[in-house]
Amino acid sequence: MIRDAGAEPATLALIDGRIRVGLADEEPELLGRSNKVQKVSRRDLPAVLASGRLGATTVDGTMICAALADIEVFVTGGICGVHRGAQETFDISADLQELARTSVAVVCAGAKSILDIGLTLEYLETHGAPVLSCEQVNFAAFYMRDSGFRADLRLDDTRRSKHASFEPIGTWV
Repeated sequence: MIRDAGAEPATLALIDGRIRVGLADEEPELLGRSNKVQKVSRRDLPAVLASGRLGATTVDGTMICAALADIEVFVTGGICGVHRGAQETFDISADLQELARTSVAVVCAGAKSILDIGLTLEYLETHGAPVLSCEQVNFAAFYMRDSGFRADLRLDDTRRSKHASFEPIGTWV
């Protein structure tokens, strides 16, 4: 499907001190079989690259690597967000800051449904990260098409063209 849409699918990982976009056939197997693969977010990138360790990137880590490789869009399962009880724990995923900071579009199945979806969307709004839903007004929650929370914009035509339109959701003053 990705190739049919005119894009090239590529797995991203950190191998031998380098960011690798597009892995050789044996490299995903290497990552899957190794018990020494480190989870890599923004804070971990320098250390994993300098040490030459194997690294699998989180959404925020992938966004940074994609931006460095001039990749404008990537696809992932779901983003992390504000955890339930974050008012006491401050457990907020670095994905959210990166979504506001880095100019890479992330296509996903929404935020993981175990999170506080309302606070996740509030955090994204506060930090200026737009949230678009495709073919519906509500934001998805990973396993669920409809989280019960509205997205900022609805996009029904995903093709790049002068005819693609964004429909604001709700009342704007």
